[in-house]
Amino acid sequence: MTAMNSVNRIWSRLKKYFWFLLLLPLLTGAVSYLLESQQNPVYTASISIGLGDFENDRNYTKQGSAKEIILSTQFLKQLQGNDKTIMPVSDIQSSLSVNGKPRNVIKLSLSSGNSQKVRRTLKAVTSRFVKESEEVYNRRISFLNDTISELKQSTAGPEDSFDKQKFLYELKSKLLDTKKTKIVEDLTLSKQTGQPKRQATVGFLIGIVLSLLILFVPEILRPEKDKYKNNNGIKDKEDEQ
Repeated sequence: MTAMNSVNRIWSRLKKYFWFLLLLPLLTGAVSYLLESQQNPVYTASISIGLGDFENDRNYTKQGSAKEIILSTQFLKQLQGNDKTIMPVSDIQSSLSVNGKPRNVIKLSLSSGNSQKVRRTLKAVTSRFVKESEEVYNRRISFLNDTISELKQSTAGPEDSFDKQKFLYELKSKLLDTKKTKIVEDLTLSKQTGQPKRQATVGFLIGIVLSLLILFVPEILRPEKDKYKNNNGIKDKEDEQ
């Protein structure tokens, strides 16, 4: 009898709120579609840099240190100048990601709602980092060449000749192994727009769930409700119908 009463109450509730329960999924679907279709597109610029192989003090050749340099306020402030097409430092720091990849490569990705700004900003960041890295690289090459030249011109006794040749070999090996920082994947720009159809489907399903909750939640809470009414001698109008 209890189960039959429950079914009757659900049926009665369905008849009473039929149009509302029918329209609710359509309403939530339509609202989700409209909200998503009004979202502005987001542009993401990406570029990959192959870090060089040279000894230096600022660690332009290590992924972790390179990331710290690129995201530092001091580094980014140098990009601004009078160019208003460059994003503000705070915006760059909040939306720029620097991720390490195999073979000592870092991938830079920057997102913004302005395609021109995001492209120009990432180009400026990349150019600045490569330029600074190349300056350190050139100083290193110059130092090695000068050291080799001085060593060749120096005179050594018979007992030091072997050490001299060994040191020369090591310096020349370092010179050959040294390589510049360079761009290994050119800048690409992708556009991400909203997915109104997908969101409309999600909204429609949410509406169905809400409709089912309206039908069945009262029955789930029924035992506590009945217990309270029995204790207080209150009759339920739904049971009387």
